[in-house]
Amino acid sequence: MSRKAEIFSGKQIVYNRDTEYKPLFVIGILTSDNTADRRTAQRKTWISTMVQYADKLPFRIAYKFVFDRPSNASIHENYIYNDIVYLNVTHHGWAVKFGKKLFEWLKYVHTHFQGALIAAKMDDDVFLCIPQLTSRLYELLSPKLYYGWRRTTSNSPEIDEMFVVLGMDLIKRIVERKYCDESECNSHNDLVDRNFAHEALYIWLSIYNDVDTYADDKRMVMVWRQNDREQVFARYINKDSCVDNVLLHKALPLEIYKLHEQTSPVKFPRVMGPTRSIETKDSHKTTVYDFNGTLAGAVTGSLFSGNVIRSIPIISLKNYWSIAPNPKEKSCDNWAVVTTIYPPSKAVQYIDKLRNWCLLVVADIKTPTKHTYLKHLSNQNTKYLTIVEQKQRYPMLAEAIPFNHFGRKNIGYIYAIQHKAKMIWDFDDDNIGIVDTMKFNSISTATDYAEVCTKYVTKIVNPYPYFKVNETYSWPRGFPLQFIKDNRTIPKECNLREQKQVGIMQALANEQPDVDAIYRLTRKVPFNFSITNSNERALLIPRHSYTPFNAQATLWFSSSFHLMPLPVSVNGRVSDIWRGYIAQFFLHKKNIYLAFLPPCVFQERNPHTILKDFNAELDLYEKSNQLIDFLSSSEAKNLKTTREVYEQLYVRNYIDISDLLFIQAWEKTLSSVQDRKL
Repeated sequence: MSRKAEIFSGKQIVYNRDTEYKPLFVIGILTSDNTADRRTAQRKTWISTMVQYADKLPFRIAYKFVFDRPSNASIHENYIYNDIVYLNVTHHGWAVKFGKKLFEWLKYVHTHFQGALIAAKMDDDVFLCIPQLTSRLYELLSPKLYYGWRRTTSNSPEIDEMFVVLGMDLIKRIVERKYCDESECNSHNDLVDRNFAHEALYIWLSIYNDVDTYADDKRMVMVWRQNDREQVFARYINKDSCVDNVLLHKALPLEIYKLHEQTSPVKFPRVMGPTRSIETKDSHKTTVYDFNGTLAGAVTGSLFSGNVIRSIPIISLKNYWSIAPNPKEKSCDNWAVVTTIYPPSKAVQYIDKLRNWCLLVVADIKTPTKHTYLKHLSNQNTKYLTIVEQKQRYPMLAEAIPFNHFGRKNIGYIYAIQHKAKMIWDFDDDNIGIVDTMKFNSISTATDYAEVCTKYVTKIVNPYPYFKVNETYSWPRGFPLQFIKDNRTIPKECNLREQKQVGIMQALANEQPDVDAIYRLTRKVPFNFSITNSNERALLIPRHSYTPFNAQATLWFSSSFHLMPLPVSVNGRVSDIWRGYIAQFFLHKKNIYLAFLPPCVFQERNPHTILKDFNAELDLYEKSNQLIDFLSSSEAKNLKTTREVYEQLYVRNYIDISDLLFIQAWEKTLSSVQDRKL
């Protein structure tokens, strides 16, 4: 039986496909920049155990390392692990405002893990005995649970903040209340600000009489005083450390490793307590958990709102980064840009043979080496940009883009712009062909272009039916699913009344057109468009209308080069669609048009697993319509730069924080190369 950790919408979830309806337990680990060694120790010990034995645990488990504010180091760490979240509470380090941080973490859980039943906040010097802890929580499971270790040996009701678990009903009650400084609070329902989370949480919960409080002191080992360390650890670091205990607090990294070593192989306790069920209710759903590992009730789910859920963090780039001087190299008017992990494909070889095009291959970690790759190509106009060259030439941008992501293309766009590009063919290595730029160019004519009749203009346009598909309903990847059966989105053709400037051309593909995983699971693929390049006109998308377009076969003119950045914090199957919607927002402002062209390429699709594509595209299904609504709204009207749009998409949870670093790097690098073209 396979066990693994997968990323869904930026959330790391440990699960097993056969038991995916086990109740969800979310863990937030409060940490800071100067404790990277603790995070490494935890990832290699109890978190590793959590992943390895996911199918044997009574919960699905999601975890996040919780930072105060972002830094370059933590953002780069998150590229590797994708397990960090930022609270943006204070500039003053991690040792203050614990109450506020707890509140912000609970808000994050409530927003991003609405299906969770319990959630924890813990410190990064806690070692968890995962089988014992999860079995214990399973026994005590309640949506009103308040669980942990009492602050003192007296009868104090406060649970210490080093590890505290709350049921989702309590979390929901807390986050729906007002958080305020004591001088500003005007109701006993307000959440009074406290520096210490244990004190704050106890006060917040004190107005309720139905809290299921449970202090588990006998199962939690505390090491408070430095002079007690040797004695305590001599007693507890042994093969039986986790037999009767659920955690150990104040463990140094070396002690965490030792605990992990001594408690391997893992001993699983018998799950205590009878099988039982519990019901939780909120405004969106009623969920009944039956604790034999299944979901027993009906779930209606909830819709992504696109509302503001977080603030814009303060991010600054290293001031000393700049672009490196370039040797004398070939410049071209026409550049084709691709990144790939495969040897030269038919599509790459096709471009390589075109005399009036220069080809740029942007290397990634898995790309064949330069010598191996280029030996299959013959054109002196082909440039292979190694990872080392990327870092040397554009250090700021290269540092901001993760490896194993087709966002590496962004570096290629910058290179082409610096080397005097007037057109950039943005393509994937499984799309064979190119736009006929003699027929279709940046100034539209009535001979080669049509437009949508004015009275039929809608906010969302589906261009596929215009190009004649036999299937009753077809749509491009990224098209809002709410409108796939709405005939009003099908464009009605009118003759072009006046010339218009075209900034971007999307070429359609035959054989394997760009459709989403839902289409591939439910409809016939491959298919072809009946209209061909030789017998029909391109279609101009109206101003203030939106349609998805990709990075698989797209021609960009210089007027739109600044709109080319691909977001790097989302999956590649989402990135180019988000890029396309953002680009159209700015095209509308400048009265420049996006055109869809008849099929100019055919796709021999690289290996794909459709269900993996489905998982990768979840943001498209859930958020595309809301994104278009936002870009069309009065709220977005005054946004003037790509960076401003990225910031607004971040606070609304379309992209993550690494994109805020990336877009700064993009804008600064673009400005530099435009000033220093060869």
